[in-house]
Amino acid sequence: MDSILNKNKIQLIFKSQFVFFILLVAIIALASSAYADCKDPAARGVIWYQCDKSNAELEGADLRQAILTEVNFSNANLKGAKLRHAQLNAANLSGAILVNANLANAYLAGATLEGADLSNANLSGVRMARANMTKARLVNARMSKVQCYDCKFNEADFTKAILEEADLSSSNLENALFHQANLVHVNFSGANLEAAVFLEANLEYAKLDNTVLIDTDFSYSNLRRATLVDADISGTIWTEAILGHAMWPNRHRCRLTSVATCD
Repeated sequence: MDSILNKNKIQLIFKSQFVFFILLVAIIALASSAYADCKDPAARGVIWYQCDKSNAELEGADLRQAILTEVNFSNANLKGAKLRHAQLNAANLSGAILVNANLANAYLAGATLEGADLSNANLSGVRMARANMTKARLVNARMSKVQCYDCKFNEADFTKAILEEADLSSSNLENALFHQANLVHVNFSGANLEAAVFLEANLEYAKLDNTVLIDTDFSYSNLRRATLVDADISGTIWTEAILGHAMWPNRHRCRLTSVATCD
């Protein structure tokens, strides 16, 4: 009987040591990945937390699902880079080249992209609250369903960009250019759009409630069924703008045939 008990005790001790060994290996593995070296090569899922990659040559790099939080990518070449689902929160991408880059569903909350070139880039589904994209170039960029509450887009160029169902509420878009941009169902509520230019843009169903539209130019744009409740339209330009069934600042519904003026 004693021998059986001793045998069971030995087995229990062995099992406990084995479990401890497995846990130790797992902890070491996690620790080594958590403190990945900034010299690690670009790769899917790489961890470059707080690394300095300024002026880096990363054209076409595969950085999908990478942890790039607070990384300094200022003036880096990320042309054509793969950044789907990457974590770029609070990263510095000022002056970076991101032409044709794929950032779909990436996280850019609090990131700085002043003067960055994102022409033809894919930013669909990106979450970037309070990001700074002052003077960013977003020509032909795909930005459907972007979530960018309280962002800075002063003087940004959205020419021919696609922003369907994007949320740019409470953002600063002073002097931004939206020439021929697709803005169907975009939420601009509470945004500052002073002196922005929407020449030939499609704003059907757009939400422009409580926005600042002082000296904003909507010439030849489509604002069918857009809402402008309580918007400041002082000096706004409506040359040939289509206003059919738009909701005016005083909550008056424009006639279906309204053009340039809300009848």
